[in-house]
Amino acid sequence: MEKVLIKCEGKDEVGLDELTDLQGNFKILTEINFNKLRNSLLKYGFSFPFFVYKEKNIKYVLDGHQRTNVLKKMREQGFEIPEKFPCIYVEAKNIKEARQKLLMLNSQFGEITEDGLSNFFTEYELDFHVLEELHFEGINMGLMGTGHTTTDIEANIEKDEEELTKAGNKKFVECPTCGEKIEI
Repeated sequence: MEKVLIKCEGKDEVGLDELTDLQGNFKILTEINFNKLRNSLLKYGFSFPFFVYKEKNIKYVLDGHQRTNVLKKMREQGFEIPEKFPCIYVEAKNIKEARQKLLMLNSQFGEITEDGLSNFFTEYELDFHVLEELHFEGINMGLMGTGHTTTDIEANIEKDEEELTKAGNKKFVECPTCGEKIEI
């Protein structure tokens, strides 16, 4: 039987059934991303504490909604799931402020670029295959590790539009960096 291991610490511990959803249908989890998250939990363990807002003994999840849902489903499917998980309490004046903090938590102020992500992987000699397990908004993971970026391709699409090579219903554009033709 596969099991999820705890790979972090928190100020306190909380059981899955003690957690109350705070986000509702704010975000969805596709089946593909459900499987990626499940596989990540099995491979890396529970690596980040839940962020929880506590009001009158109700523990609201600020960060960890998707993990909570996936872990509950895994438990139903017979995976070995810990009874308690590390958590960190986040202070808020009331439930309204807690929801505002949930929005802050889901905001992304720094932008991940394909070049930046590619350089990160190269600099630290990380395996590009791990990208299959991840999802970054606006990043074409299929190009990662190829040396090509969406920016490179988009910059030349308009210029090369008349030079596109057609093979059946496929269209190609030439990468300005290396001259390789890439299907678009």
